[in-house]
Amino acid sequence: MSNMQRWMRENGITTYMLAQEMGISQTSVALKSNCKTHWQYSDMSLDWQRRVGQFFRGRVLVV
Repeated sequence: MSNMQRWMRENGITTYMLAQEMGISQTSVALKSNCKTHWQYSDMSLDWQRRVGQFFRGRVLVV
């Protein structure tokens, strides 16, 4: 299990939830969280950063 998958599980975040917030497919989130494909700069758009900031507000990120 990748660190991201572990973190998602610990915080009750599903691939569906993250995909909705990012505006990408569940498959893309699954591949990225399983380290089968790399995150791209385009995944980090300003709109995405704003939405994800709101989504993760109050959640603890442990790296």
